[in-house]
Amino acid sequence: MKPALTADEDLEWLFDHAVEELQHRFGYSASAAEALTRDYYQRFRDPEYCKSIHLGVEHMTRSDALDIAKVECRKRAILWKEPCIAQWGIFSYTVRTNSDCRGSNVVIRIRKRDGAILSLVELPK
Repeated sequence: MKPALTADEDLEWLFDHAVEELQHRFGYSASAAEALTRDYYQRFRDPEYCKSIHLGVEHMTRSDALDIAKVECRKRAILWKEPCIAQWGIFSYTVRTNSDCRGSNVVIRIRKRDGAILSLVELPK
């Protein structure tokens, strides 16, 4: 079993999917695809490399996004209802509270680069 690249399940799934796509679409061997994916991950977590290409460092995990959303709800006096999900996106996470129910949800988009709240919507019952 190969060691996990990250502790974040969503990000780990993304990199596993990237390895599969590199193999199927571009003919990479499994080891070459994994090496390329690991190199990408390490480079884009390195502040010096990101600065050299004028990008922010990506550090946010799914649990970070949930924590940021919870704090924002507390600030705005919005009821936080479990269970909650955080969906991974290229540049942001989308957090949804009360995810087992339709209605009475809060949907929050959080920019990964700096943790800024991009949007917060309270859905009616």
